[in-house]
Amino acid sequence: EIVNVGFRYTTLRTTENHLIMVPNSVIMQNVVTFHGNSESDNKPVVQVDVMLGYDMPPETARLQLLKVLHDEPEVLAAPEPMVRLMSLNDSGITYQLRFYINNPADRIHVQDSIYSQVWYAVNRAGYSFPFPHRQIITAEAKKPFIFSREHIALELRQSELFAVLDDATISSLAELAPVEVFGPGEVVVREGDDGSSLFIVLKGTLEVSVDEAVVGSIHEDSFFGEMSLLTGVPRSATVRASSEVWLAEVTKQLLEPIFVSNPLVLEKLSSILAEREQRTKASQTVEGGAVAAALGQEGYLARLKLFFGL
Repeated sequence: EIVNVGFRYTTLRTTENHLIMVPNSVIMQNVVTFHGNSESDNKPVVQVDVMLGYDMPPETARLQLLKVLHDEPEVLAAPEPMVRLMSLNDSGITYQLRFYINNPADRIHVQDSIYSQVWYAVNRAGYSFPFPHRQIITAEAKKPFIFSREHIALELRQSELFAVLDDATISSLAELAPVEVFGPGEVVVREGDDGSSLFIVLKGTLEVSVDEAVVGSIHEDSFFGEMSLLTGVPRSATVRASSEVWLAEVTKQLLEPIFVSNPLVLEKLSSILAEREQRTKASQTVEGGAVAAALGQEGYLARLKLFFGL
């Protein structure tokens, strides 16, 4: 705080309440930075670094830290506070909280409040803060993303494709299907790429684009990639995460032993695929779109047998 500007000295008050008398000649010969105040349009910016553990997904961390900033009354709503991932370190991930306040004299008070709220928010979310340490792993590493296997089994049962399987097979499939998590903006599958798996959306939303044009979205409790899983055709669209998404992946390797032990399942699946194809082509006819030649049940059955080597 500027306390007084005299003929020879300018008196300043520090955040520790010390008075400093600076000769005006020193001020005139150096660069002076104006940090703003409550009466000016130029508001002071505050940057706070927080290190969080690798077990906390970045999107979860951003949401928790942004909530702290939005809930702190001394943090201005405009300009908008932001949280940025700055570095991946030995012990954890460093995030930078950048926000504006009214008065630079309140900086230490606001930082104290922010740090305290971050501690409570992170611990309530079930995470802790990292510290320099050496970890000796004597057991198998824990899987980073865990989701209810009962929920995955329920999603499989509700799917038209997997409804042809018995409960024991679906439960086994749900236990073995890996769960993958993608952050906002990440590409899950890319148009034209080879693939042999299907994804069930357990949580989150995805954006679908063809020829780089957005054509739709995929939401929770949906699935995509069935044609690549069952026939091995290249991906027909690019699917990108719009938010943090949790996906269960059903792969060709998981289905192969099921089809080998019960070939009749292939016939049921080929009928389902043929029916879905008919519905799609009927919709294209109504909308006036181009309609490709239908494979039919026999065509799909041949493709399934060829792809799975049966």
